[in-house]
Amino acid sequence: MDNMDNKKSIQGKNKEGIRGKRNSNIYPSIYSKRYARARVVHCPRSIFSEKVLERKLRDEVVRRGGLAVKLYSAYNTGMPDRMVLMPGGRVWFVELKSTGRKPTPLQRMTIDRWRGLGFDVSVVDSQQTLDDFIGRL
Repeated sequence: MDNMDNKKSIQGKNKEGIRGKRNSNIYPSIYSKRYARARVVHCPRSIFSEKVLERKLRDEVVRRGGLAVKLYSAYNTGMPDRMVLMPGGRVWFVELKSTGRKPTPLQRMTIDRWRGLGFDVSVVDSQQTLDDFIGRL
């Protein structure tokens, strides 16, 4: 019985120790750094995350009277991130990448296949390519 009490107290101490570390030491520093980076909209070196580019694209398309629909398929991987629908029946597909990143081989194959079918598919990976795409709308 004494052995069982020791196990329970050790397990309880371990759980409390894990909870204490989780709440005070590890997560606040990780989350504060992550959130601090997520709030940055413009970086002096013009390096943008995919999230920032996607938000800018969506906001500009909506401002111009269109829709920027998020594409997701559990069965067809490699699909572009957004389908842009503009007045007059104009449709574009957009693959967004962080600055300096390139589409994966599967995404590249999907882009080439869709372009072969006659669809306009663009890869946006910087403010310049985003501005170029917005200019074509």
